[in-house]
Amino acid sequence: MSAGMLCKHTLDAGFGQFLNILNHVCFKRGAYFAKVDANGTSQTCPRCQTHTGKKELSERVHKCPECGYETNRDVAAAQVVRQRGYTAVGHIAVNFGEG
Repeated sequence: MSAGMLCKHTLDAGFGQFLNILNHVCFKRGAYFAKVDANGTSQTCPRCQTHTGKKELSERVHKCPECGYETNRDVAAAQVVRQRGYTAVGHIAVNFGEG
């Protein structure tokens, strides 16, 4: 089914079902589960939270012009998602790349 005309819809439904199952398992085990907004994560610096601008897909390195933080683009986006998750539960977000 994932190779036909409805391939994208089929894969989206599969991922949605995975999130539903994960939510249920977390509920049963007393763990917190929430979705965070992933929009703009590769355009935000995880260290200083400034908007660094839209990147082309060929740009694989995140380099902040404000604070100089440099890392892999995917790592920076994951750090931003983690910070948003901490903020959603009321914890203080950790600044990365210091020290």
